[in-house]
Amino acid sequence: MRPTENEKDIASFAGRLLRERFGKGPEAAHVVMQGPFITIYLRHFLSPMERVILEQEGEQAVFRLRESMMHKIVPEINGYVQSVTGQVYKNFYHDSDFNKESSIFVGIDENAYDGEDPFKEYAGKKKLEERVRQVTAEAEKEPDKVFSGMLNNKTVLVIREGLLINIEKELVEQGYEEQLKVTKRKLEKRLLIEGKSFTSIAGMNIADVFVDWDFERDRSVIVFIMSGSG
Repeated sequence: MRPTENEKDIASFAGRLLRERFGKGPEAAHVVMQGPFITIYLRHFLSPMERVILEQEGEQAVFRLRESMMHKIVPEINGYVQSVTGQVYKNFYHDSDFNKESSIFVGIDENAYDGEDPFKEYAGKKKLEERVRQVTAEAEKEPDKVFSGMLNNKTVLVIREGLLINIEKELVEQGYEEQLKVTKRKLEKRLLIEGKSFTSIAGMNIADVFVDWDFERDRSVIVFIMSGSG
């Protein structure tokens, strides 16, 4: 499916904005809009300064810098999206894979998402959601809700709700949100990537996996980016 004019405009704006803020923008930005969701997938996006920090101080230091910058950038992206489409994505998620130099933004229009499954059926939907439940249970606890949908032929979005355990809620209350995210990302991505269970379910090769949380809403998003036939 070819991108719409709105998706092209938003991708172009995001690329320019990131170039202005980081000194180097992504080589490619791909936007997908479907219902109350928007994803902005960035490829080959790592600034020279981030590369130096990654080599000298490690991933967590780059994560802190990137998170700080994204908190300032997201409102600008959201404002532009609203001006183009009329939709307001109040809740944005973000994750990066610094080794692959790729990143994702996921926006949810809370006015159009009511907490129930908004996605159509697709081949492997139930199996994928069951596997996500198993992985989540292994990492923390089985989530109350799991929904998944194919936004296009290469983007699978998964929403989980009700998955934090009590000790994690307490860590968030105590101000350890950053450390909790870093630890949970490493664990969950390893569990998600291990084996070929997701590849066999989706029938495609997985190029990227992104995970982020909204601890206040006790919600998480996972995005699988597919690379082609498996």
